[in-house]
Formats: sequence, structure tokens, C-alpha cells
Amino acid sequence: MVKTSVKIYFAVSLIFFIALAGYIWYSIDGFKKNGDTAAADIINVLQKDAEVSFSLSKGFSGSGFSQHVREIMSSYPELSGLIIYSKLEGPVYFSIYDKKIISSDPSEISEWKGQPDFNLYNPFFTQRSVKLSVPSSDLFLTIVVNTFTRSSILPVLRNSLVLAVLFLLVTGIFLSINGSRNPSLTSNDRPYTENGKVDKNDGPSEEILDKQAVSVADSKQKADTGSLFSPKSGLVWEHLLPERLSAELKRAASFDQDACLSFISIKSPSGFIPYRNISELIIEHFNYKDLAFEYGNSGFCIIIPDKDIDEGHTDVERFKKSILNRFPESAFKIYAGLTSRNGRLLNEERMIHEAKVALAKAEKETDSSTIAFRTDLKKYRQFIATKV
Repeated sequence: MVKTSVKIYFAVSLIFFIALAGYIWYSIDGFKKNGDTAAADIINVLQKDAEVSFSLSKGFSGSGFSQHVREIMSSYPELSGLIIYSKLEGPVYFSIYDKKIISSDPSEISEWKGQPDFNLYNPFFTQRSVKLSVPSSDLFLTIVVNTFTRSSILPVLRNSLVLAVLFLLVTGIFLSINGSRNPSLTSNDRPYTENGKVDKNDGPSEEILDKQAVSVADSKQKADTGSLFSPKSGLVWEHLLPERLSAELKRAASFDQDACLSFISIKSPSGFIPYRNISELIIEHFNYKDLAFEYGNSGFCIIIPDKDIDEGHTDVERFKKSILNRFPESAFKIYAGLTSRNGRLLNEERMIHEAKVALAKAEKETDSSTIAFRTDLKKYRQFIATKV
């Protein structure tokens, strides 16, 4: 008969492999859902930039727009390609990272008419289009997102491999323990001496071997999702602020636009702050999900593109009122500090410092307050000239 321990081992093995297959299937199935989310985020960013570029230069040939497209493709490895086209004139701008999504030679794209015909060669592609809000034009933006990339599949394969190795290790231990045990003998199989008595020295031991203590080190695998957003709030991770702000400052400088940065902190008499709910309000109010960040344990940071310090101040004040309207019984005190580019070629560290200084001053006030860090452009240029 098969030993009970062997039966249990095979039952556990079956459960393990079913669970492992379920994990792999669930992870791969999630790639499609992630593609829809990524496509929505990417097309929102590109639509804004494309509309701004067209309003400034009546086209997309400027180096600023192309540079920002490259930055977006670097930030979003899922983005396989984009095309801006007119139904009458065909493509007016395109950038293709994965050449396999176009069925013809890249040089022939300019000859396409109407909606682009992409070769979506696997089920994990997501195609999304939006009409650009530009005057006297029928321009459309179409993007293709592929979530089944090396960066997305490697964590799944790595975690599966770790689980499989641990299972094989446990299997080896199990086999070594059970292999060291001799099968028990019946009375007819036992060796006898000349006097007919069992020779215990010659026969196998019937004592069960002591179980060996096995210690398996716990290796914590940190998931590499490549996601921009924190699960706590749905906002961008705080440590990504300098990188994203640097890209926005370069974009604003290339289009000669202004840009604001605001830090917001909230004080509650009860000590409780509905962080997730306020994060959702930020996304509703400021529209750009990839420009809203966590800050500390209960604060927020927002990059406000294409607005000067006064417009940014107005936006922040409206947002503060929307929080108080949503939580009328909260008695929250909301403080904000903000600064703007104001035509300066400053780096992200300087801008973050200015906004934090403004917030620190605001927090010294008794009531809710918003402090704007205003710069005298003439004095600033004189100061820069003395440093050169």
C-alpha cells in the first residue's frame, strides 16, 4: 500500500501546481486591464501636449513636442506607437517604437488615408483614439499600448521560478527523509540465527528516524510593477516628483510657457484625514493624474502646467473650497505654498525648495492660508548674471 505521507505529498503538490497556474493566469489576464488604464493615462498627456503644440505652431514639427514624445515613451515602455492624422490628409505626425505594429514599410505611413490600420499581433494590445480640440481641423490622435512587455512579464516569471525552486527544495527534503527509512519487514522476512531467534543486530532497525530540522530562509521579493502610482492614494509616488517636474520644466521652456508647483498640507482637529478621498478630489480638480503626487504622510503636491502664479493660486483656492464642501463638518485647516517658473530657466530642486518655503510660511498662519512665492524676474536675471 502507498504510505499516507506519500499520499499527502501528492495532494499538496497538486494544490501547489494548481495555485501556481492560477497565479500565472491571473497575472497575465491583468495585463489587458492594465493596458486600458495605461492607455487612458498616456493619451490624456499626449492630447494636452499635441493641442498646445498645434496652437503655438500650427503643427507638430517643433523639437519640444518630439522631445516630450520621447520622454513619454521612455516613461511608459508600454507605448508602442502613436499617430496624429487627418481623415482627409492622412498622417501628419507619427512615432513608432514597435515596427511590427505596422503592416507596411514605415516610409509608406505618409501614404495612409483615413484611420490607421495597425497590426495588433497579440491580444494584449490596446488601441485608443481621441479627437484633438484644435480649431478648423479634423485631427485625431491614435496610440497603441502593449502591456505584454519584458518589464511586465519578468516579475511574474521571477516569482514563479522562486516558488518552483522552494517547492523543489521541500521535495528534496521530503524524499531524503523518506528514502532513509527502510520498509518494515514481516515475520517471514526477518533473518534468523541458528537457534531460531531473531538476530536484532543483523535485522533492520524498526525505530523511526528523527525528523531533520529544516530552515528555509525567507526571501522577500519586491514587486517591480513599473507603475507610477501609489496604491495608497492613486497618486504618483513622491520620489518621482523631481524627475516628472524636470520633464515638465523642459517642456514649458521649449514652448515658452509658465508652470506652477504647489505643496498642500491638511491639519485635522481629530487627527484623521480621508487621504484617499482627497486624492480622488485632486484628480477630479486638476485633471492630470500623472502630475499629482503624494507628499509625506498626509500632504499632496501638484504640478499645474501652462498657468502663471496668479492662475495657479486661483486653482489651489478652488481646490481647497472643494475639500471643505465635500467635508463640511471636518473643521480642516488647509495650507498651501506655490511657486511658478515665471520665465526662468530654473531646475527642479530650486522650484521644489521655493514651494516648500512658501508652504512653511503658510503653516505658521492661524487659519487656512495659501502663500505664493513670487519672484522679481528682473532681479532674478541680475542675480543669475552675477553667478555666470
